[in-house]
Amino acid sequence: AKPSAEVFTFSIKPLDMMRICSVAHRKAKNIYETDGLRKGHYQRILQKGRLKSIGQYLDEEKSSFKNNLLVSFRGKNSNINFNKGRKGQGRGGELIIKACPGSFHIIDGQHRLFGYSGTDEKHILEHPLIVTVFKDLEQLEEAQIFLDINQYQKKVDVGLRSEVLYLLGESATGKDQVRNLA
Repeated sequence: AKPSAEVFTFSIKPLDMMRICSVAHRKAKNIYETDGLRKGHYQRILQKGRLKSIGQYLDEEKSSFKNNLLVSFRGKNSNINFNKGRKGQGRGGELIIKACPGSFHIIDGQHRLFGYSGTDEKHILEHPLIVTVFKDLEQLEEAQIFLDINQYQKKVDVGLRSEVLYLLGESATGKDQVRNLA
């Protein structure tokens, strides 16, 4: 992000976030325009099977995701204001957003967010999501953040994964303990 871009983190319920987000898919025909690809669109198409499996995961875990969504605020600058608080180190405060559909564009986490639409556990929709929002980004800067995240991620080494599952196995019970220890 460029130095002038402001960054905020807040929490919100999944349904509330879904209502104010958009995703600029690079291959979505007849959604945003009729002439095909729009310059600057970089997101992959949402996959129905992946959304369903995420919904099932949320149902099984009975919990929301612990990591954040990254979004870009595309609304009017007058519709997002930060009132700095006096507590802590002076970084906290109240973020006031007048949002409407399309106010936020998802940079990273579109499947995680829209996966909530596949849950049968309605109480999970009440759990807060953690959202990090960038203000004043150009579309090409959003695309660069998307690439940085998705290009340089590395899967957890199989050996380390086995060690962590073993640690979790000792504290788990029933089938979870057997699965983790195995």
